Amino acid sequence: RVLPRRVRSLRRVTPAIAVVVVARGVLAGTFGAAAWSKFRNQNATSEALAGFGLSRSFGLSLVLVEAFTAFGLLMERRTAWSAYVACALLVMFVAFVVRQLIRGDHRPCPCFGAGATTPPTGVTTLVRNVALLAVAAVATGPLASGQPRSGTLTLRQTAVWIVAVVTALVVTHRGPAVPSPRPQRSE
Repeated sequence: RVLPRRVRSLRRVTPAIAVVVVARGVLAGTFGAAAWSKFRNQNATSEALAGFGLSRSFGLSLVLVEAFTAFGLLMERRTAWSAYVACALLVMFVAFVVRQLIRGDHRPCPCFGAGATTPPTGVTTLVRNVALLAVAAVATGPLASGQPRSGTLTLRQTAVWIVAVVTALVVTHRGPAVPSPRPQRSE
């Protein structure tokens, strides 16, 4: 009873809960860094995504989804919905990288934004994304001893996700993707 209530509650943290907390922290940091990098370098990221056949506006949608996922991973205590969203995102990223590797396309992946130092897409990119997917699977675990794996969203969480998705769609809807003009060669 000498210890403050917050410190006493730390005694109930099991190793399993600690692993889940660390996994969520790693994912939140990864998605936060990816969102910030894409946001900071929007033009290059949009160009890179357009080069892969994706809409230029997809970059901003991805920034918003990654940022809200990172925020959710840090804030959710009773459910693991953000971890499930992270799993879904990483499955899509893995599928994208596999598709590129099968096609023999080794252009730099704009995973963490596009820049001059972005390495080409390769097996390393695939291994990194699969490892992050494994971390995301761990992050879906419960955060309290005896807590069931709950998939029930609270009204507040549902509202936050709806606002996030609608905001992403409204902000990034600019009509059909227009291919960028190609520079003409002077002869």
